Amino acid sequence: MDAIARAVQKSPRNAGQGRVLVRIISLKECPEGFGDRVTTAANTQNPVQERDFKSRDRMQFDLRDEFIVSLGLNYVIRRGEPAPHPAAGCTMTEAALALAATHRSPDLVARAKRDSSTLWEDRHYRDLFGHRPSAARVWRVVQLLREVREALGKLRVDLYGRVASAAGNADLLIAHAIFQTMDTQGLDDTDEAGEARWRERLAAMPELTGRALWWFVAIADVAFGEKSQYATTVRTAERVQVVARRLTERLKSGDKAPDYSEYQVTEQPSGRGGRLANAVRVIVDAGRIAEGTVLEFRPVTGPDRRGLPNWLIADAKRSRAVWRNNKTKPLVWEADGKPYAPSTLSRHMRGEAMGIHQQVQGTRYWHVPGEQGGCKFRGRAAGRVVTGWGA
Repeated sequence: MDAIARAVQKSPRNAGQGRVLVRIISLKECPEGFGDRVTTAANTQNPVQERDFKSRDRMQFDLRDEFIVSLGLNYVIRRGEPAPHPAAGCTMTEAALALAATHRSPDLVARAKRDSSTLWEDRHYRDLFGHRPSAARVWRVVQLLREVREALGKLRVDLYGRVASAAGNADLLIAHAIFQTMDTQGLDDTDEAGEARWRERLAAMPELTGRALWWFVAIADVAFGEKSQYATTVRTAERVQVVARRLTERLKSGDKAPDYSEYQVTEQPSGRGGRLANAVRVIVDAGRIAEGTVLEFRPVTGPDRRGLPNWLIADAKRSRAVWRNNKTKPLVWEADGKPYAPSTLSRHMRGEAMGIHQQVQGTRYWHVPGEQGGCKFRGRAAGRVVTGWGA
């Protein structure tokens, strides 16, 4: 069709002489779904996905119309069309993920994590859209999932290790548990009072998400072991059932979540709130590392060990920094001669080498040569044990 349109625009007179081959197949008295099977078999150019057939479902057209009329928003149903601005609507795919996350059965969470394309299979599609959810309900569960994901993203910036992995994998499961604890009465209401109630619920998402993340880690570690992979947990139906039930119970109880602050980047000034003291400050005050000591950079995570070595080898100065007893920027990087905080420099190096700018705990990356496992220091500040250098 695009080629025909361009031909008409370029040369209307000549285009009028063109011929288009059209094949018409009568579906009269054909079995249900026969037309879709013909379309799939006859298509030799673009792969046809199950989602494409569902985008022609009458219900999806009705939802699109209701989004426009009752909400003044866009609901994009065709694959390949530009997604609307987040404030202006959502896509059918995003709606399916949000409905899966908030469905009463956590099995759909595991399925969506394993392969979201399976949500368009008839039996799962009916679970999500079969009762014709209102546009207001669809839009609100989309907003909920977005809020959870945004909160997890902000938390993840200051996390590392297993808890960072949890924040990157447990979004759908956490959204599921939160939704199960919510008062969903009036979820379809589009009046002013209904909107006000929903805004109030969304405002609680960051705090709820933080608690849910800590509980997810604790529950998954107890149930499946501290060496279990969270990516596997959220994709396995049996594990998701266990975690979803226990996580929902914990959130409903209002119990205080476990403390996983040891997985948070701690290179920040300590305050009266009892946060861990800045590891660098403790090391400087203790005189643990001599002025002028050359420290070595060592990759920590699996992605680091895959993405950093070649970049480091290309310039040996990249892997060295000189220590100075400065409490804010103790590392002078040999590659550019500039002073940095350990986390800032480690993040900068990972960004240059791999395009990853996520926050990290920089003191885990820099080591004193010749010391087993790096330079390790333990001290006490604000009444708590502080882990300083290396690990």
